[in-house]
Amino acid sequence: EEREKKSRNQSHQDNITDCGRRDWSWKCHLGGRLEDGSIGSSRGRSGKYSYQRSGYSGSRGRRGRMIVLFSHSERKKHMLKIMGKAQASVTQMQAYIKRANPKVSDSVIKMIPLYITEGTQEGVRGDIAFAQSCLETGNFTFSGTAVTLSQNNFCGLGVTKTGMKGSSFKTPAEGIRAQIQHLQAYASTGRLKNRCVDPRYTYVNRGCAEHVEHLGIQENPKGQGWASGWNYGQKIINILNSILSIKASNKTSKTEKESTTMNINTSLISN
Repeated sequence: EEREKKSRNQSHQDNITDCGRRDWSWKCHLGGRLEDGSIGSSRGRSGKYSYQRSGYSGSRGRRGRMIVLFSHSERKKHMLKIMGKAQASVTQMQAYIKRANPKVSDSVIKMIPLYITEGTQEGVRGDIAFAQSCLETGNFTFSGTAVTLSQNNFCGLGVTKTGMKGSSFKTPAEGIRAQIQHLQAYASTGRLKNRCVDPRYTYVNRGCAEHVEHLGIQENPKGQGWASGWNYGQKIINILNSILSIKASNKTSKTEKESTTMNINTSLISN
């Protein structure tokens, strides 16, 4: 039974691969249970399809693999938009980074509210930007990354090839604003609310990555995106899910109360 499934799945995988990598995308789920009927559910329907690779439990408790087809329009309904209101709180983001990096700089903890305030101004989800920063900086350890804490560049902006140092910003507020604006460039065709401080804003094909999953060039249908690493967007989502899994406090933290004040104090960079 296992051997028959593997053979059938390989046949589907070969057919999909022949259609061209840019027209297809991956999404991995572990531990899920899917029925055999799911494999053929898309047969006979026209349109482009992406494939999702999922784990399932065999009849005897063994684990295997199966390929399931979804139309792009169906998959898009479940993708994560970059534009919108943040779902994670400042308290959750601070708690996450303290767990992930117990030695994180106090300056990083203090600047986290800026992700929410800057994101809100441009309509970008600040919690997604923060999750991206955690990925790009190794949870703000800056170990093995091209940028340093003193550059105030928390997203690898300007690092277009190995060995490049990337952009530097005068303050953490300016660096976070540049990151938010760069995400806005990928996710929207609208105009910025604040003065542009992103040195690479005009290089982006506006609106080419409306969803986090398409920030990775390999997963983007247009072959464009923020980074070339495989499954880049999903890695950001995994971090975001970890942040959201932290139980939110019912009380508003002192840092969150101060976020409005911090926003006013940093507004000079938009003048």
